[in-house]
Amino acid sequence: MLNLLLWPASIVLFWRRDRIRCGIALRKAQRMAPKNHKAAEELFERALSFGITDSRPYVQYAAALLECGEAGRAVELLHSAVEVDPESPVPLIFLGLALSDFGRRDDARSALQQAREKAPGNLLAKSALSLVEARSGNAAAAAKDLLDNGIADNLNLRARLLVAVERHLRGERAAGMLSELLPPPASESEDKHVGARSSGRQCFKNAARALAKGEYRYARASLEAAIERKQDTDETRLYLGGTYLGLGEYREAARRFAAMPESSPMRGSALFYAGVSRYLAGEPRAALELFDQAAEAGNIYDVEELISYYRGVSMLAAGQDETAVRREFLSALDIDWTLLPRRLADVANDQDPK
Repeated sequence: MLNLLLWPASIVLFWRRDRIRCGIALRKAQRMAPKNHKAAEELFERALSFGITDSRPYVQYAAALLECGEAGRAVELLHSAVEVDPESPVPLIFLGLALSDFGRRDDARSALQQAREKAPGNLLAKSALSLVEARSGNAAAAAKDLLDNGIADNLNLRARLLVAVERHLRGERAAGMLSELLPPPASESEDKHVGARSSGRQCFKNAARALAKGEYRYARASLEAAIERKQDTDETRLYLGGTYLGLGEYREAARRFAAMPESSPMRGSALFYAGVSRYLAGEPRAALELFDQAAEAGNIYDVEELISYYRGVSMLAAGQDETAVRREFLSALDIDWTLLPRRLADVANDQDPK
């Protein structure tokens, strides 16, 4: 009689043990995924081997595959997740995202609409649908919808949206991001000249004020005068490169920035600006090399998110893999969450994309 009483309990304990082992494998796999994809896959497979009737192992495994660009495999896993947990909207949301990554946009819409029927208020499903629309050529409408109704608090989805935004703007409008670095050019008075008796230090101060107003021609003349008058510092030369950048003389700006001495604490920042200049000059591969050099030089903490952003758009312009582009955008968005809404606003207001 005692054995008969213990037998059902042993079944329960066996099931609970497998559930715990599955959870442990999943946690290890998630921690491992960003560093060692192969090891993470082995752990995800182990989690699935316990035969738990729960969609979570499938969804988490598929999510990791999506971030490695393996959308086809993710779709297969997510179909299984939907079968295991047909009442939950979560597998359908990730299935829609995977199908969208895989280029099956009509199927993606269908899955995401089903998810919305199950959970009408789910913002991730709504944002994923907007991504499908942006990828389908309806970027302006998708951007407006996201700005009006909110964007899901999910970095991986936001990185995909930023890629879609930059593809729509085709890189040329990335010059709009220069507002993060420099004020827009202002109209300048023709009779404004550098004082003949101004010291080099005074010329530099005048130039700094002019730069803040977008008066790049006067700032350039003042900085050149400052150098002639023995105010030839790294900061003066960095600002001088900025005047060329502000005036749209991108190749000359890049040359000036790249000339910053290796011993200078400003070399990292100067190489970043040189990279931006090369990108805007239509030389994305040269820009990427300069961004790498800037990272090696260091002292770039104040522009770290912008380096990631410009690396991403340079990679897009160079035709590199979108998965790698998303990683750069993830870094930029993780530092500055306002980046995506600002770029969505550029799309929503864009009536005639070039």
